[in-house]
Amino acid sequence: MESFARTPELRARIAAGRAECASYFWKSLADMFRR
Repeated sequence: MESFARTPELRARIAAGRAECASYFWKSLADMFRR
């Protein structure tokens, strides 16, 4: 499992997914504070 996660492609995909989740989370948080 660890060796599979070491592939750069998978790493980039995970990083992109995390960034997308974070941006979505902060957007919803800002929306909550605006109300």
